Amino acid sequence: MSCEQFLDSEFSICGNMQHVVCKDGGKEYRLENDLGEFVCRVKIDEGFIRHGEKCDWLIVICERKIFIFVELKGSDVEKACSQILSTIHYFEQSIRNLEGVVYVRIVAQRVPNIPGTNERKLSKELKKLNKDKILRFRWYQEKE
Repeated sequence: MSCEQFLDSEFSICGNMQHVVCKDGGKEYRLENDLGEFVCRVKIDEGFIRHGEKCDWLIVICERKIFIFVELKGSDVEKACSQILSTIHYFEQSIRNLEGVVYVRIVAQRVPNIPGTNERKLSKELKKLNKDKILRFRWYQEKE
């Protein structure tokens, strides 16, 4: 997967955008592109991928080969982890070929204190994909 495949897609917006905003169902994730890098924001759910379980958005920071999978969820974090995992598997071979770095962003109203099965699977997959790169698994919670 590279940015070229998203340039002509009706489901993506690519460019040197300063603010990359993903919205769905009243939820929002915002990425500040302070370095002015070339970025593609891709609508995955009901867009680039039509069938199966998938996350809402993919943001690709093209030059640095950074892939950010975004799920905007109400409260079912386990489902969000499963959706992101399925989407990562869809793009996995391309990510490996490019030696890209994968990040996950889940925006939820509530985050469980105890990790569920899908969260543990997702964490394991991120470690496998990102190899020696040191990354933290972080939660972002909306303020009510």
